[in-house]
Amino acid sequence: MAVRREALQIICKEVRHPNPFRRARAALLLETLGDRSDIPALKALLHDPTSSCRVIMSYWRQPQKRFEVQLAAGKALVRLLGAEAVPLSDAKLPGANRYMTLEWIELLKKTGVAYRSRKLPLLLRSRYPEIRRAAQEALRFSRR
Repeated sequence: MAVRREALQIICKEVRHPNPFRRARAALLLETLGDRSDIPALKALLHDPTSSCRVIMSYWRQPQKRFEVQLAAGKALVRLLGAEAVPLSDAKLPGANRYMTLEWIELLKKTGVAYRSRKLPLLLRSRYPEIRRAAQEALRFSRR
């Protein structure tokens, strides 16, 4: 138990580290350990402006940015909070690029209660077919 406590102290410091890859790794470690003690820091990471790479899909005209720290925090929050994470993921949808929108939809789907999302039904009218399909699937597979 003492080793776990010590590890958590180190990980909680890493969540605030200047290096974005260390912040992302720390968020995923908190998810793996199932520790809820640093949820406020994970929520703050949802707004991390660091883009780790550009994603190029053959049918998209422009590369899309992937925000690794935000995704790691989102994954950790979905695992730790479950359905309570829906409003947090939901809030990311309006300003997200196409790639990140698909990622946030997938996280909403993993909550099992995507139907609670206020923004997801609006994506059923997206001009992008891949976003419409992902939103439709997330809503179809969520529990009611």
